[in-house]
Amino acid sequence: MDGSQFYLQKVNLPVLVAEVIDSFKLRAAQRGVQLTLDNKLHSETFLINQQIFVMALHNLIDNAIKYVEAENPKVLVTLTESDADIKIAIMDNGHPLETEYRDKIFDKFYRIPRGDVHDVKGHGLGLYIVTQLMKTLRGSITLHVSPLGNEFLLTLPKTNSAS
Repeated sequence: MDGSQFYLQKVNLPVLVAEVIDSFKLRAAQRGVQLTLDNKLHSETFLINQQIFVMALHNLIDNAIKYVEAENPKVLVTLTESDADIKIAIMDNGHPLETEYRDKIFDKFYRIPRGDVHDVKGHGLGLYIVTQLMKTLRGSITLHVSPLGNEFLLTLPKTNSAS
């Protein structure tokens, strides 16, 4: 057991995720992004390291709002579960990420090249940090790209269920 397991807290996950989303409502509105939550969880309470989870989720929602490029930009956060896992999907309706960048975006200091233009500030650490945070939580992050947009999927083991 690593150190993060000592800081597990009983958390109402839908409420926690809603609070993180609410913290972005103003920024999303300023950028014209519709930000919504779709809770499909059967359970609500789980044991997780709240601080680490919130950092990972915050980073992904922040990225989704910053980088979504669409006529009517939308970011949807969906909570689902299976017998073994809790899944938190952050889906945007922006341009699908180009194939050559999909594996590299999780690398430390990697930023997608946009010529000499960096209209969004950053250091290329965000997704790398989320990857490390998810490892600490014994979870994972994956990217699914479709013509509808980009989805970052956080998966956490349900073995920590507190319900």
